[in-house]
Amino acid sequence: MEVEDILKIIDSLADYIVYFYPGYLTIYIFYFLRAKTLKDENKIIAKAVVISFLYKLCVDKLPLDKFPLGRIPLDAEIIYHALMMLIAVIVPYIAYRIQGSEKIINIFKVLKITTRFEDNEIDILDNQEISAWLKVYMKDEKTVYEGFLGDKELEPGKRQFISLKKYRKYILGDDGRPKEPYIEEHDSDDDVVVIFYNQIKTIEKNQI
Repeated sequence: MEVEDILKIIDSLADYIVYFYPGYLTIYIFYFLRAKTLKDENKIIAKAVVISFLYKLCVDKLPLDKFPLGRIPLDAEIIYHALMMLIAVIVPYIAYRIQGSEKIINIFKVLKITTRFEDNEIDILDNQEISAWLKVYMKDEKTVYEGFLGDKELEPGKRQFISLKKYRKYILGDDGRPKEPYIEEHDSDDDVVVIFYNQIKTIEKNQI
């Protein structure tokens, strides 16, 4: 293969990479907004190609060569890729905001759609506005933690945990009630306990 052939291949990459990078950027930003790790898997690559293709179908319909550029001598190809990147950033942000919208949830209820956007049961318990007060029963069947839900990490493949703020810890008696005095009782947001998910038996959401 001669140098000219290699240069032709390199030049042609710009024509094909547009079928990948906008979709991948969209998925990456969406995962970032949801605090999830983007893993380079075949299904991610396939989704990126599909999303990029849809973007391309839309942008190809725009008469970019007729856009008024004013005093800035921009090439139509530069505008094309800049627009692709702009769409790839805006779309995942809009999708992220829609997932947390009460209006969308209400529309789903009216349409009797039971699909939920939450990834796990803790997200279902947490309404994102006021921290949920959780009662966490440990697997030893005696120890219980209560407190406001703080940080959490429940992504598969990582060590999963939840944290409770202003928490209290106690032992259940034979009658199912807390033994007094409590083992620990804290009133500050700075007092936090981390509970690893594999140690939990049951979680209840309660009113204070």
